[in-house]
Amino acid sequence: MSGISVSRPTSDDLWTQAAASLSKDDQANLDFKRPDKLEILSDLLSITEKEIQRCEKGRISFRRKSGEKVFARDLFAKIVRWIEHFKQVGDVAVQYDPVHAALPWAGIRFLLEVTVSDFNAAELILEHATSLTEMIPRYTIFEQIFLQSPSSATSELERGLTALYAKMLLYLAKAKAYFQHGTLKRSVKNVLLIKPDFDNHFQNVLQAQITVDRCGAMVGLQKQLEQRLELRTILSDMDTPLKRIDRTVEQIQDTLEASKRTKILQWLSAEPYQKHHKQARSGFLSGTGAWLLADPVYKKWKDESASSILWLHGIPGSRKSKLVSAVIEDTLKGSQTGKSPLPVYFYCSRNPAEPGRYIPSEVIASIAR
Repeated sequence: MSGISVSRPTSDDLWTQAAASLSKDDQANLDFKRPDKLEILSDLLSITEKEIQRCEKGRISFRRKSGEKVFARDLFAKIVRWIEHFKQVGDVAVQYDPVHAALPWAGIRFLLEVTVSDFNAAELILEHATSLTEMIPRYTIFEQIFLQSPSSATSELERGLTALYAKMLLYLAKAKAYFQHGTLKRSVKNVLLIKPDFDNHFQNVLQAQITVDRCGAMVGLQKQLEQRLELRTILSDMDTPLKRIDRTVEQIQDTLEASKRTKILQWLSAEPYQKHHKQARSGFLSGTGAWLLADPVYKKWKDESASSILWLHGIPGSRKSKLVSAVIEDTLKGSQTGKSPLPVYFYCSRNPAEPGRYIPSEVIASIAR
């Protein structure tokens, strides 16, 4: 009786299949001169680290359509972190080539080189490049976890990953076609005109990503992650927000004595905000609010480095404060492990007996404290 062995495709196979699905013109734009794979990652780290230093000096930033201010240094710092995570995946994954998938990494390097030489285009592609950089190690982990045991679900996931990689490569090919020509004069006006086209290609990437995530859920993400502790840790670290402390704040030397500092803080505000948090947590059952912490909208807001507001709304008595207390507790735990900054919070109230909880100046004073 002869045995039958089933071999799963490697990441290189999936990226090759994805590239083969593109048109000839787009395939031609994916020829990034194919340098050594390790050299690409080394170049990426060098470019991003230099840009972090440059952006810190000039405090380079731009605003989204929504008005949110984004610091370029934060995006470059995220790219550095995800490249390091990708290298970690290579260290812990069995029978895995840590320098695979040169094609997308070379494309991302090209995008970053464009932002360095032409910052008018940075707003257009830097955030996209940052997102693509996160996707590569994330879905490399998916491959290592899920594609080892053949099934109808894993076959669907494999097709989804190949489609996602194809959308990523198509975006990179279109960017290469537009930005590679040195004779092309890319004025700010030209960049703005081409932006909708780039956004459409990137939205296609995001749609393909949603499909892959759904397929991963079908295969059983949590169960598989429990069996792969090291990869689970890497994936968890990838989902923590970027911690940034302004250099000017770091340079402030606090020489006040503890007692003097306490008096100043009490002068600013004596509102017992910690007591209010404990009251909101009273009667809190385990697992309450877990759906909110796992919601993609919440996770995107939490991981965002740009300043933004998450509005949780509901009728009076719908237990919004309970849910907010879950958010505060989540960020407090993150700060204790060094994964996020210490949160600032305040529980407002319309109770006339507690004017310090609804008078704006009192609220701001507590936050300042």
